[in-house]
Amino acid sequence: MELEKMENECLKRTNDSHDMMKSVTLQNETLSKTFKEQIAAIETDHERSISILQNQLQASKQEIEQFKNRIELLRQTNVDNDKESSQIILNNDINKDEISWTFSERQQGEGSESASIDYQPPDVAVKTLENVLFGNTQTPQSPSSNLEKPRHILFEDVELERQRIEEELNKAKYRLLNTTELLNESELNNVRLSEQVSLLKDEIRRIERNMDRAESISNLEYLKNIILKFFILKTTHERLQIIPVLVTMLKLSPDEQANLVRVAQQTTSIVDTSSNSEPNAQQVTNSANSNSSSSWGSYLNIW
Repeated sequence: MELEKMENECLKRTNDSHDMMKSVTLQNETLSKTFKEQIAAIETDHERSISILQNQLQASKQEIEQFKNRIELLRQTNVDNDKESSQIILNNDINKDEISWTFSERQQGEGSESASIDYQPPDVAVKTLENVLFGNTQTPQSPSSNLEKPRHILFEDVELERQRIEEELNKAKYRLLNTTELLNESELNNVRLSEQVSLLKDEIRRIERNMDRAESISNLEYLKNIILKFFILKTTHERLQIIPVLVTMLKLSPDEQANLVRVAQQTTSIVDTSSNSEPNAQQVTNSANSNSSSSWGSYLNIW
């Protein structure tokens, strides 16, 4: 009766262990799938944000270049208008001098012939701001129509236009600065997200190793024998041959495998040194045995 009771209890524990293993496996699969979906969504959103910010930055740079070109054209137009206005005023002064000389009182001895001089203003076309910025869409205006406005008013209009364009340029630079700051923040977020992705990938690998390990360690008796054999053997070569079996069953990571190899080599060297230097006295033998047991315990903690 007692034996049947123990068998039933053992069978019950085995079934509970299998059910728990299935539940843990299903949970690990669900977590792994969720992590992968989150990583994909984060990467997609980040790439889209980077693309939008780069397009905005490029558009702002092009807008700034356009404003700079327009300001340069306005300055050149202002210089040209100054030169042409000075030429027109000089021509008007010369024509007025000629007219006053023609109609002056005739002195004695001068002939009775008279010469009539018709005043014809020089046909000089004045460049306007619209012609410079948008091309010559209309025929050049005559000097009389351009001179209807005073010179200082024309210069004030050009100066106001230049100030307006400079204000737009400053606004564009401010937008460019904001876009650059957003791009820098996005790059920092990219670094942070990359670190999170790396951590999530490590977690996924750990979960997958746990799943594989749960399937591999079903035969605990065999695993126990392998571990005992690893510690009982004295030569490094034999222990190194057992390490691949432990790596396969326990699904050890490369770092864990390297630590296991290091422990096997160090343990073998300590055992050899202890066997070569064993004293004859019983007191020294007991001390060596206690040191050896403590060394084995430290290696178990490291592994």
